[in-house]
Amino acid sequence: QLQRRDEVVRDLMAQLKKAQKDLESAQSGQDSKDAQISVEREEFQDEIVQLKKQLHEKHFCLQRLENQQEKTVEGYATFVKALLKSSASQQLENHCDLNTVEMLGKGSYGFVMTCQDKEHQEQIVVKLQGSRWASVAAQEWAHDTACKHE
Repeated sequence: QLQRRDEVVRDLMAQLKKAQKDLESAQSGQDSKDAQISVEREEFQDEIVQLKKQLHEKHFCLQRLENQQEKTVEGYATFVKALLKSSASQQLENHCDLNTVEMLGKGSYGFVMTCQDKEHQEQIVVKLQGSRWASVAAQEWAHDTACKHE
C-alpha cells in the first residue's frame, strides 16, 4: 500500500507540475496579449490626438473663411445698395421720359412700367427691382449681355 500510495503521489506531483507549466505558459501568452493590447491602445490614443488637432485646425480655417466670406458678402451688399440709391433714378431719367410713364403692374420682384425712350422716341418696357433682388437683376443683366454677344 505504501508503494501504491507513493505511485499515486508521484502521479499527482507530475500532474501538478504539468498544470503549473500550462498555467505559466497561459499567463505568459496572456501577458504578451496584454502588452500588445496596451501598445495598440497607445497607438490609437496618439492617432486620436492627431485627428483632434487636425479637426481643430480645419475648424479654425473654416471659421476664418466664413468670416472672410461674410465680409465679402456684406461689402457686396453695401456696394449694391449704394449703387442703387445713387444711380438708379438718374439713369432712368437720362434714358426714359418719365412724363410718359404708365404702370403695367407690381409683383414680387418690383414694378413694370412703360415709357418713351428719349433717344429713339419709342415706347419701351422698364422693370424696376428692389435692392433685395439685386442678385436676380445681376443674373438677368449677365444673361442679356451674353445673349447680345452671341
